[in-house]
Amino acid sequence: MKMKCTFILTGLLLFGSSLLLAQTALAGQINDAEGHALYGANIVLFKRGVLITGTASEDDGHVELSGLNPGIYDIQISYLGHEPKSIRGFKMFAGKQNWLYIELIPEPVNLNSVVVTAPKPKYLDHSNGCSTWVWFEKPQKAIPTPPSSMPDIHYYPNPATEVVTVELTQPLKTLQVYTASGQMIAQYQNLSPAHFRLRVDQWPTGTYFLRCMETDRQVTLPLIVE
Repeated sequence: MKMKCTFILTGLLLFGSSLLLAQTALAGQINDAEGHALYGANIVLFKRGVLITGTASEDDGHVELSGLNPGIYDIQISYLGHEPKSIRGFKMFAGKQNWLYIELIPEPVNLNSVVVTAPKPKYLDHSNGCSTWVWFEKPQKAIPTPPSSMPDIHYYPNPATEVVTVELTQPLKTLQVYTASGQMIAQYQNLSPAHFRLRVDQWPTGTYFLRCMETDRQVTLPLIVE
């Protein structure tokens, strides 16, 4: 009888723990700087540097991820034409719907380096008793180039079954493809502005992530293979 009670108690504890774990979720709202909802904004969760999961916002800007483990997460949010935002050390409480509100601001215009020069001015030198034209130049002043922005990246269809087309409007240093468990399965470097295709018909169905990286910034985009 004692053994039976112990078994029942253990089962109840395990069931309660699994139920509590299943109720741990992240819900949030992603808007622009003016408070307008952003449809298709990407949110990706990392834990100790390992990619855990991600999704895209709905047409009202709402996002929701359920069935999460409680703990500390790093969160990355991105949207086309806007500056990505990173949140480090976000605490996910067990058995709760953890709330997150994000506003993304538009990316600044990327300006090329500009060199300002002046024409050679001239003046009269009277030091020797006569008028002499003397020419001189002003030193050149370079305006530093602001940090590089991420190129616009379009990929479709999503979800996909056979082929995904990726379009780049600017060169991209590195493109990596990760599984939902954080394993990198493909990497492409020094991509030119063009479009190319990814064959996904041999990939197992599930969620994948395209990590696009430049020297000083990166963005992660979800891809679903059916």
